[in-house]
Amino acid sequence: MLTHLGECCHPVPGDAIIATSRAPGSHGPQKNCPNVIHEREKERLIEVEWGQIEAVYPSKIQVEAWTE
Repeated sequence: MLTHLGECCHPVPGDAIIATSRAPGSHGPQKNCPNVIHEREKERLIEVEWGQIEAVYPSKIQVEAWTE
């Protein structure tokens, strides 16, 4: 099943994810994402698992630093 990782919670390999069948190709947020928890149509949720996990995975980070 084609699943796009959730932009709402940015899951990374190993996170528990679930698919939602709302859009073409399903959306794959983390199972504990507020969008999943508050989903009104629970029948749209589909159990999924990670496929083969590569050793390198691009991920977004935000760094905040202060200097004195």
